[in-house]
Amino acid sequence: MTLTLALAATAALAPAPPAAAPPQPAVSAAPAAPAATEPSPVAVGYAREIVAIILPPARHQELADKLTQTVVNQLRGAVLGQYDDPGLRQIVEAYIAKVPGRLRPVNERHIPLVVEAMIQSYAREFSTDELKQISDFGKTPAGAHYLAKSMALQADPVVAHANQAYFREATQTTQEGIPELRLDIINYLTQHPDVARRMQEQQQRQQQQQKPRP
Repeated sequence: MTLTLALAATAALAPAPPAAAPPQPAVSAAPAAPAATEPSPVAVGYAREIVAIILPPARHQELADKLTQTVVNQLRGAVLGQYDDPGLRQIVEAYIAKVPGRLRPVNERHIPLVVEAMIQSYAREFSTDELKQISDFGKTPAGAHYLAKSMALQADPVVAHANQAYFREATQTTQEGIPELRLDIINYLTQHPDVARRMQEQQQRQQQQQKPRP
């Protein structure tokens, strides 16, 4: 039982197979935003101009789709290498191909919030004079080009390749410590059977909740 509990306790640290549904976080109230000095309306106005150049309102969804596809492409490159079997690769590919469509309604709900958060962040980080200078720079051809491409450059093939290499090595490095962690958990649960019992009871409740109802 102790080994089973240790495996369950460390399962979240192992990369879940992409063909499985991603774990769903517990539903809870969103954490409160950290308190900060309220920026002036003038600063917010300049920040809004800057963000409008970076993320033009008419292109919010288009840009979100591109960013999502970039993430999917990098995920495909990093994860598919773990599977040699053609059947498994096909299952993983099918799952990954559905990710953009599943994220679209999420993007539609959250993009306005993200954009407004960016505006407030710019307004708090820079002084009113700095914001004016950035906004003025953004109204020049070079400035508009720079700001408009500042986020899209993350999709550059060179950047994507570097991200994939990092993701693969970071995942492998993280996994190397799991056996030691699992052994530490086994030892702890052996010394604290009351904790092991509570964990087992919790697993049983979760299994009961996951059973399909007639």
